[in-house]
Amino acid sequence: MNQFFEQLQTFYTRLTPLQKTSIPIVLILSIALTVGFLFWAGQEAYTPVFSSTDPSRLKTASAALDEAGISYVISDDGTQIMTTSVNIGQARIIAASTNAVTGMEVLVQSGIELGSSPQHERWVYVALLQGELTKTINSLEEVSASRVHIVEPEDSPFLTRESSGSASVVLRLHPGMALSSLQVEGISSLVAGAIKGLNPNQVIIVDESGKLLSGPASEEDEIISSSNSLIELKQRQEARYRSTIISHLGKILGSPQHVSVAVSVDLERESKESSKTEYDPKSQVTVSEKISESSSTNEPAVGIPGSESNLPEQTPTSDEGGQKNDKFQAATNYDYTRVMERSVLPPGSTNNISVSVAVNSLRLEEIASNSAGATTVDDLKSQIEESVRHAIGFNSTRGDQASISFIPFAAMSSEQLVTSSINWDTYLPYGLMLVAILLFFFVLVRPIVNSVTNAFSDAGEEDPYAGLSEEEVALLKTESEDSNSEFNQRLRRMIDGFEAIDAKEINRLVEREGDASAEVLRRWLRAS
Repeated sequence: MNQFFEQLQTFYTRLTPLQKTSIPIVLILSIALTVGFLFWAGQEAYTPVFSSTDPSRLKTASAALDEAGISYVISDDGTQIMTTSVNIGQARIIAASTNAVTGMEVLVQSGIELGSSPQHERWVYVALLQGELTKTINSLEEVSASRVHIVEPEDSPFLTRESSGSASVVLRLHPGMALSSLQVEGISSLVAGAIKGLNPNQVIIVDESGKLLSGPASEEDEIISSSNSLIELKQRQEARYRSTIISHLGKILGSPQHVSVAVSVDLERESKESSKTEYDPKSQVTVSEKISESSSTNEPAVGIPGSESNLPEQTPTSDEGGQKNDKFQAATNYDYTRVMERSVLPPGSTNNISVSVAVNSLRLEEIASNSAGATTVDDLKSQIEESVRHAIGFNSTRGDQASISFIPFAAMSSEQLVTSSINWDTYLPYGLMLVAILLFFFVLVRPIVNSVTNAFSDAGEEDPYAGLSEEEVALLKTESEDSNSEFNQRLRRMIDGFEAIDAKEINRLVEREGDASAEVLRRWLRAS
């Protein structure tokens, strides 16, 4: 132990002032980093078990955890409850149970209380129905939480006093998510379908910020909503045509990178109704026909005027015969053949389609060369043009336009592809940490380690000139150099290919092999 402290003291005395100052600093930093790392690794990690922006829900959940004796902490923003990994499972169950939405299972578990009034039973039913709708809406992927309020219609024996019901829904969405217009309409229909006599237009839906998603709107809002719906429909149709063309041509060209597609769809913004009537002058048909025929006979008066003519059994006499009239009338109506057409175009109908397609001509040449003359570039171009027109349902009467161009594409270098696919923001913190570690190692650790190593190697060697004056040291070095030179000359004459040997190496060899060296010296003395 004493020898160790002596070597340590010798090592410290041989250090330079800079080394003597750096070693304590490095030791202090190393100890501080080690202690900090152990403290960080030893502390308990907290995991979120419940999150909500409603303080009342957080208060209820925290009270339940306190009652269960589970330790927890609340985040700085006051929206999360966190606990250790040991209690995370039990804490999640307790926190979730405090905010569970009740539904029809309450009736199954407890039943209906005896003696309750029909109105009370109705209130209980509405409350449970609200819970069922809330659970159904919460099952949507975008919805974090929701609340449903229902006002049932009141039945009345008088038609004029009947009132329609209504419903309102408040939605809390997950961060970064949004509901589409079709999903909002689906929620409205879902709520309206669960309530008798409720129309989906009477369901009001708002988000947590109070923004109206669905419900009664003004005329201006309806126009804006209609415009937004048309824009969404336009984008969907353009994307569908674009993906169809790229998918089709990508199989022909071998890769979608060899084709570029731009599609524009013009939609009808207003509803249009038109009627058309055509007549054929070359054809006539009978529309109606009327025939009238009549026949009558006029007989003159007979007998003697007066009472005698009314007596029975009197044979009348006639001086002249009766008059007979026959009448015939026919009327026929004709009309030309007529064709009537009535067409109604709702908003969102397609007026025309314009598509522009650019194909890599270099790829066409490559395909034609690989086919060994089976097909040519012109054949490929005509087939591609025909395929594009069929893919969009080209209709010249409608005013559709299709432009297909064949041009060489610029090649993208692999470096650009790699650069564009790497998100440097993700790796930047790790890069900075690596640079800091390297600087700490090369600036502080490595120089100190080198100095310590050199000092230990120097301390392990005994100074052959210790305790001598400078003149004696210089004289001994001169003599050693002269003797070393004479020794080298003698060995050079004895051995071919001799190389100069440092005297220090021989000294180390003698110290390591003391007995053998002494035997060699004895033989040299005897020989001399």
